[in-house]
Amino acid sequence: MKLAILLFLVHQCSGIIYSLNLTEYYKLPDLYQMDDFDPCLADPGGLYCMVDADLYPGDNPELMRTIREYSEYKRKHFNHTQVHRALCITKTCKGFIQNRNLEIEEDLKLILEECVNASVWREYKLNARLSNISTCKKHGAKRYFSIGDYIMTAVYIALIILNALGTLHDELKGTTPGNPYLLAFSLRRNWCRLTSPSSAGSDHRLRRLKVIDAMRALTIFGVFSTHTALAIGFSYLKNPLYFETAYDDIKKNILIQGPVVTYTFFMMSGFLVAFNIELQAEKRKITLWDWPRGMLLRYLRLTPCLALVMFTIMTLNRHFGDGPQWDIVVTGEAEACRQYWWAHLLYINNYIYDDSHCLPQGWYLAADTQLFALGLLVCVVCRRPRSQMLVIGVLAVVSLVIPAAHTYFQDFDAVAYQSPEMFRTVYKNYDTFRKMYIGSHTNLSTYVVGLAAGLLAFRWLNNEKALAEKFKRHRWVVWLFSPLGFVCVLSSTFLYTDGYEPTMTTKILFAVLRKPAMQLINIVILMGCIFKAEDIVRGLLEWRGFTWIARVSYSAFLIHTIIQRGFIGTQRVPGFASDIYLIMILAGTAFLSLAGAAILWVTVEAPLATVVKTIFVPGWREPLREETTDETTKV
Repeated sequence: MKLAILLFLVHQCSGIIYSLNLTEYYKLPDLYQMDDFDPCLADPGGLYCMVDADLYPGDNPELMRTIREYSEYKRKHFNHTQVHRALCITKTCKGFIQNRNLEIEEDLKLILEECVNASVWREYKLNARLSNISTCKKHGAKRYFSIGDYIMTAVYIALIILNALGTLHDELKGTTPGNPYLLAFSLRRNWCRLTSPSSAGSDHRLRRLKVIDAMRALTIFGVFSTHTALAIGFSYLKNPLYFETAYDDIKKNILIQGPVVTYTFFMMSGFLVAFNIELQAEKRKITLWDWPRGMLLRYLRLTPCLALVMFTIMTLNRHFGDGPQWDIVVTGEAEACRQYWWAHLLYINNYIYDDSHCLPQGWYLAADTQLFALGLLVCVVCRRPRSQMLVIGVLAVVSLVIPAAHTYFQDFDAVAYQSPEMFRTVYKNYDTFRKMYIGSHTNLSTYVVGLAAGLLAFRWLNNEKALAEKFKRHRWVVWLFSPLGFVCVLSSTFLYTDGYEPTMTTKILFAVLRKPAMQLINIVILMGCIFKAEDIVRGLLEWRGFTWIARVSYSAFLIHTIIQRGFIGTQRVPGFASDIYLIMILAGTAFLSLAGAAILWVTVEAPLATVVKTIFVPGWREPLREETTDETTKV
């Protein structure tokens, strides 16, 4: 009976504890503790600091051994050998100040170390040594407006004026054509474009791509879900055990293993590049000049919103709240963006990541732009089917060799493990994430799958009558592949099996095949919907509600982490993680992100896209309703 009560699974050879029963787990020191923030800083002279401290055996070597062996299982556990404290120095650590000066860094370190050590010793008979002071905040500390803050304020005022003038001009112009540049900022027009159906394109083949809207919408929800798990893992938790046991729960695993869905954006980008170039080739001759022109148009479409969001993070965003972690997650991001803003605007930030917390999701925009440059060049240069097949075949082989070589020669993991400690540190010093997950060359396979599918879809649509019946006879394939997407997302769960260490062969096969396999599943579903193989899945995916979400997905992608960082930064007490807590954070992220994205789309993204087209696309006129061509190319 005692063995049953005190059971914890120990790997005898390696000294790793995979699991502790609750009795033993709650003997461990609290991973997080947080003092009251506002009362501390309300007192004159109040000082509030966030620190990390490493634990040492003291007079309790048995407990320390348990902590070390439990923490050694990094795939599922936090590092419990280091504790994290948010302390009111002038209250909790008052007895350790003595004659020391809080303004002197060395004195402050001594006070904090003695304070943390005393609390850990008193309860656990362990020693603690200060490892890091993350941030300190004093009573009466104020944030002052910088020149950048004033400039960004002026930018927002200018945008408000432009939207007001554009809307007023639209209302007063009557039957005259009006000024196209002012009309681009008409709130009424842009709202109508946002809420219009996606089937207004003149080409019937474009109208068949409505399923792309659903894929974009569902993928952005997948991004929200994954980053919700990241936000919870990054914040102070009252019960970190919830996160550590999530890997054994299939429902939570969908969130934790969700990053694989991000690659769907790469597939869609490649698909649309190939499909739209083939459409253009029917109307005019494709030349090498289409490559720099396409790159310029993409840059002008993506960069204004990216720059606006990033410079807002650098300036105004830090004034919108306060809390124990605010300076770490919000002000810290502002400082990182001041260092790396240029890399984001050049779309090379995924190769100089350097553990930067500036728009960490921006790696995707950089990788996609780099892959777009390659895909567009292939489509422009290779105009004959044989050359297209040859080049795409070579790229497919190369795209499989690259991750295999990285995994073998650099001994990378089969996947970028979504472990608790990786979430807490946002993948700091994790080479598999930095060199395999976010590089464009390591994600080439998913883009190549999209390129090949785009060319096939275009050719098959031109011969649709001969193929329609074949697709309908194989409708069962679409039904079979639809749930396989979830299977592929969850396929990495076996890598989290206690005691399992994959062989090099397993790691290589998984690193090479998982991403393209997921996109091949998506391609089967996409083709089935395009060619109307069946009506059930297609009916769900062509729901009109996906259309506006797809349109604002880029803006939502940019701003959703601002909302999550704001939540973490203003958190006054450690969160108590639960299923309901997770759902509430996810729902709040989705609602606020989509609402904010709709505003950003109507006032900035859509107007500037219209201005760019008016200048650079000869003969282009703003449609009464948003055309599919405008929306499906925004990947």
